[in-house]
Amino acid sequence: MAALESHYDTMVDAVSTMKELYDSISDELVSAFESMNEEMDKSIARIEHMTSIADTFYNIIDLAGKESLGINKSLLNDIRST
Repeated sequence: MAALESHYDTMVDAVSTMKELYDSISDELVSAFESMNEEMDKSIARIEHMTSIADTFYNIIDLAGKESLGINKSLLNDIRST
């Protein structure tokens, strides 16, 4: 009977240790994903800002006149692709 209790206690300790490890790993994963999300949000904001600048530049070219500025289709495609 004492051996059974000893094995039971060992199993309870093992389950407790596994639960602590699971919680620790889970917390680290959540933290890593939150960090990645923050970086992704910053990158998206930068891309949106750069797109806005490119759109504004394109609108200025349309308003000022492509011919008077010496802008051709090739240059516009290069601007759009960046």
